Order: sequence, then C-alpha cells, then structure tokens
Amino acid sequence: MGAAIVLAAACAASAAPSKTKAPLSLTARVLRANELKDFKPAARPTVIKDARKCAPSRYVSIIVLREHGFVACVREALASKSFRSTGLSTVTQFRTARGAREELATQVEIAKSKGSNYVGFRVRAIPHAHGYRLSSPGSRGYNVMFSDGPFLYLVGGGFHPAGKKHLTRFDVIRAAKRLYGRVHGHPVP
Repeated sequence: MGAAIVLAAACAASAAPSKTKAPLSLTARVLRANELKDFKPAARPTVIKDARKCAPSRYVSIIVLREHGFVACVREALASKSFRSTGLSTVTQFRTARGAREELATQVEIAKSKGSNYVGFRVRAIPHAHGYRLSSPGSRGYNVMFSDGPFLYLVGGGFHPAGKKHLTRFDVIRAAKRLYGRVHGHPVP
C-alpha cells in the first residue's frame, strides 16, 4: 500500500506541467518589429563574439568587458520612418549573472559621467532597470538598461529635438517592458 502511494505521487509529479522556461537564442533576445513604437530592425540580428565590436561606446573598456565575463552580443539597429529617427536594441551575454550586473553598473556610471546632459528616470516593473535621457543641442535619446541572469539589455531611441514627431521616454520604457516580459528567466540554449 505504501509503495503504491509513493508510485502514485511520483507519477503525479512527473505529469505536472514544468515551470522551466524554454531556452532562447541570443538573437531572439532583441526587440522585434514595432515593440518600440513604429521602429523596425534595419537588418537581421547576428551574434558577435568580438568584445571590441560589442562595446557600446568608446568609453567602455574592452578589458573590463572581458573581466566581467563577456561571451557574445547582438546589436540590432532600428529605424523609424514616421519618427525619422534611429533606435538600438542590444543584448550582451556574460558567463555569470554577477558579470552582467557589474557591467550594467559600469555602463550606467559611464553614461552619468561621460554622457551629454544625463538625466535618470524610473523604470517600474523591471527589477534594477536604469532609464536615462542623454541630450545635446542636435540630438536627444532615451535609453533603458537592465540585466536578467547572465544577460545585459539596452533599448534606446534617438531623435532630433526639433522634429515634429518624436519618441518619448514612455515609448522606450514600454518597449523595454515588452522585451523583459518576453526574455525574463529564459536560459541559454
């Protein structure tokens, strides 16, 4: 009788639906068309394994990127005809979640110290996300960065401030939330 109960419990446990999420490739971890309002990818995303080609700006140290455990990245250029502006969706994979968090902190500090007129803003619903605006006389851009497991994500859009129609920070936040909802907790294939 006891063995039958254990066997029945084991069968029930194996029949229960798994809460494990399916693995996602690195190229599936960037924005899709129109996840950032009216923006479409300029080309198919490809995986880049050269840290020099993945550095988001000239201020990011390739040495530090590698120390944080850089594995690969995908940089997806986005374009919007209606806004006459460009956007970017990137994902960078690190060996560990700690490496992704450390690189996030490094890049936020660089944006604060080297960015043109850095202004931070809150991004709710994405744990530890950093939103910020960078601006100069001829351009303005909104960005959201967050890490999830061993991945670091950036969603951003830039535009000329004198344009009749332009992206808002809420458009970028909404796109980052969509991306987070789609990729959160999915493991590496």
